[in-house]
Amino acid sequence: MKQIPVFFVHTGNAPYLKTVIKQAQKYNDLVYLIGDESNKDCCSNWCNIYDYYGVEYELLKTRYKHMSTNTYNFELSSVARYLAVYHFAIEKNFSQVMMLDSDLMTYINFSNLNWENIDAGFSIPEKQEPYIWTISVHCSFWTIRALKSFVEYLLTVYINDLATLEEKWNYDQANNRPGGICDMTLVYLWYKKHPEMTFFNTAIIYNNTVFDHFVYGSEGFRVGDFKINKMLNMKLIKFDDNIPFFKYKDGQWIRTYTIHAQGAKKRYIELFAKCVTSTLPYYLIKIKFDAIHIKNGILKILHMNNS
Repeated sequence: MKQIPVFFVHTGNAPYLKTVIKQAQKYNDLVYLIGDESNKDCCSNWCNIYDYYGVEYELLKTRYKHMSTNTYNFELSSVARYLAVYHFAIEKNFSQVMMLDSDLMTYINFSNLNWENIDAGFSIPEKQEPYIWTISVHCSFWTIRALKSFVEYLLTVYINDLATLEEKWNYDQANNRPGGICDMTLVYLWYKKHPEMTFFNTAIIYNNTVFDHFVYGSEGFRVGDFKINKMLNMKLIKFDDNIPFFKYKDGQWIRTYTIHAQGAKKRYIELFAKCVTSTLPYYLIKIKFDAIHIKNGILKILHMNNS
């Protein structure tokens, strides 16, 4: 069986990074971290991201136009990571890759899944209007052909499609909507331009299995697909023989290959690693973090009053 390499791209040494990588290594033989010196000890297969940006990086920086409520450095690095994965894959002669975000917990060997005749796979929610235009690549499959095509698109989009990007950005600004233009927007626009390619939507349930879009809230392919624990604002989860399941809106339990612990749900990564079903440990962590948040808020108010 051909092994598909798994890539994490992350700079900085987040406290959950080792856990997420170790979880992927439980199921996959080839797991790589494209990182920086601060996380060199987080993965045995580590390389420095700055060695793999390639000559295209300087061109990308000159053409990139920042249109986001997030920081310039965050958004530029999110876009540039595709350059690093592409160049590293070319060097290693990989024909297929998986790209995982560093808050994604893995419960499957991706090489065992059927990617035959698929050019790329990622999470495509049904609702894309008005101007949502997003594809999440937190757990994405790419052939080198597709990744090369997207990298080429990155170097031209800020010239050829600038008016389209500004159209979305202006709508977001006019409606006071956070976000703007990010790599998820660019993947969406590239995807729309390539009907000749075959794409797999990981957000859709196939044969009672799914890839998690994100664990908070009810959203899968559609908002309301999954039942949630309202106290945690998180999908209902049970583990059976260390495999996670989400409860679908009809009451059926659906196997999920991944858990995307986006945002504040990163606090539960250690519980996901231990395959904890009981809700009590999750509640205790939530209470702890809520207490810290309240304390910091009070201290901030006191500081403002005393200044």
